[in-house]
Amino acid sequence: MCTLTRSGITISETGHPDREPPANGNRDSIDNNSDDNKSSEQTLRDDLCNARWEWPEGSFRYFIAVDDFRRIVTKESISLELARCGVELASDERRRKTAEEISKDAPKLFAILVCLKRGHQIIDFLDERINDKHLPFVRFGKTAKSGHFKLCSKWSPDQPIKCMAGWDQARINDFGRDQWSMFAPIFEYGEEIQHNELDDNCVLPIVQDEERGNQAIQGSYGSVWKIAIHPAHQQVYGSTDKQVRYSVP
Repeated sequence: MCTLTRSGITISETGHPDREPPANGNRDSIDNNSDDNKSSEQTLRDDLCNARWEWPEGSFRYFIAVDDFRRIVTKESISLELARCGVELASDERRRKTAEEISKDAPKLFAILVCLKRGHQIIDFLDERINDKHLPFVRFGKTAKSGHFKLCSKWSPDQPIKCMAGWDQARINDFGRDQWSMFAPIFEYGEEIQHNELDDNCVLPIVQDEERGNQAIQGSYGSVWKIAIHPAHQQVYGSTDKQVRYSVP
């Protein structure tokens, strides 16, 4: 559970984070040469992976900020990716309409599949009427002994998604983990104390944490330190400069 209160916020006008990775390596990047289909052109997968923030540092858990996501995943980039990953459609008009449908109903699902190099399977999900409304997918049938499980729509938690039936467990695990990069919460300020129920898998949109740098201030009743939330993920402070640092008891 995360609680934000107006009185608990310490404002610091520090400016927007740079688009380049900070010196501590918080931003994640990929080596273009590692892609199966090497290309001199930047792909949608490259753009998404380069936009990721790792949090906590060294955890291999990431989030993509909502403003970066909207900038990267557009009807145009979706259409180009459909062509690049070999999706066969009857005509250019059909590709345009499919890109529009994905952009409207399933941009996060498509982005997750692209990052897993399975962007071509978006058609199977759409045919099954699975889109962003069904995310995040939930586990079904896990056993403590084997660790095997299927993934289901959050609206049908006991019905495994059919088009994932042929996926091996490693790929299912990757999807289950990587989908959370699309769900970093946006914190808002209200007249009353806001309580945010967050899933254990949720990646917080934090770009700086002084506690992790041993800069916490010790007091008689505990420790206090500053963190910085990505400016696109907070609506707590109504400044033109939206980066906020607030104290955590």
